[in-house]
Amino acid sequence: NNSYGANGLPVITSTITIQGNGAKIRRQANVPAFRLMAVSNSGDLTLQDVTLSGGHGFYYDFGGAIYNSGGTVTIENSTISGNKADYGGGGVYNSGGAVTVKSSTISRNRANVGGGISNGYGGSLAIDASTVSKNGADFGGGVFNSATLTITNTSITGNKAIGFFAQGGGLLNNGDAIIQNSTLS
Repeated sequence: NNSYGANGLPVITSTITIQGNGAKIRRQANVPAFRLMAVSNSGDLTLQDVTLSGGHGFYYDFGGAIYNSGGTVTIENSTISGNKADYGGGGVYNSGGAVTVKSSTISRNRANVGGGISNGYGGSLAIDASTVSKNGADFGGGVFNSATLTITNTSITGNKAIGFFAQGGGLLNNGDAIIQNSTLS
């Protein structure tokens, strides 16, 4: 499946809910690189109680675990950890769509831009009651935003801006952001 680059699962083009009940969706380390999921502009993906790990958006691909191309993504009570993208969004890359992260953990992801999450191209990102930790990127170790961002009741800690031109360990904001009742450290 090579829509938007190599994907492990079919592109989400309709309303899909994955109720993981603690399940893990992961790419094994010894197989060719691919991201786990992609969502088209007509897609509406909800993840509940699932872990996504090992995804790899390679050769300037976006989104190690999830690439959202104008659709809607809701991540609830889930973990996005141990993914990487050679360009943007080690965990999640949002391009012009809407991403909501609730009561979830985004950790140990890597990218050039937005180690944990990268939000751009007119997209909206809302993070509530979640943890964004131990991610790394040249620009925006935890979160990179160039669109609209709302963070509430969230802990963004232990992220790193890495590389020669490193900027924004926890958050690099080039858009509109509202941060309430949250910790950046």
